[in-house]
Amino acid sequence: TPGGVVTTLAGSEYRDAYGHGRWVDGTGTGASFSNPYGVAVDSSGNVIVADCYNHRIRVLSADLQQVSTVAGDGGEGHRDGAAAQAQFQRPAGLALLPDGRVLVTNFWHGPWLSCSSSACSSSSCQHVTTHSSPLHG
Repeated sequence: TPGGVVTTLAGSEYRDAYGHGRWVDGTGTGASFSNPYGVAVDSSGNVIVADCYNHRIRVLSADLQQVSTVAGDGGEGHRDGAAAQAQFQRPAGLALLPDGRVLVTNFWHGPWLSCSSSACSSSSCQHVTTHSSPLHG
């Protein structure tokens, strides 16, 4: 806030005895993240989050109430395909492209990935595609 007050809008971070996080879609602090890293806001006000250690792309609704998973099956890897079956390797960076795609970079080396069209920014992602990394060919 302008007065310097910090408030949790959504999510909590859970760690088990082994340091592993978990993901839970839900409302407000009922949702759970594991090292949320990159954040981008789309033209509708939805907040897109790279949930790094859960290997998923999540969206916090524009009214800041609901967290939903829009891409990634939770497995760590690189797999193109339908959003629910796609895999990321610790997604960290996010950028919104002019055509509505969401560009995703992984924390560790690897290709850049994109979620197709504006669907990813409006609470669902249709397809994930790998693009060559300019640093790693």
